[in-house]
Amino acid sequence: MNKQTGLEFMRTASAEEIAKVISEEHPPVGSVHCDCTPCVRCWLEWLLTGTAAPCECGKEARHE
Repeated sequence: MNKQTGLEFMRTASAEEIAKVISEEHPPVGSVHCDCTPCVRCWLEWLLTGTAAPCECGKEARHE
């Protein structure tokens, strides 16, 4: 089964579901590493793939 991308979610979700996602600091992907991942990259990765942006520094991902 393919993971739903963020764009697919936006097309099928209710207004309430979309409001909940966009009111959060991070996309709904679990942990992210804010020290080396710009917010725009993280959100774009979620919209295109449905997953978190890969961390480029090798440190453990986390929400900050």
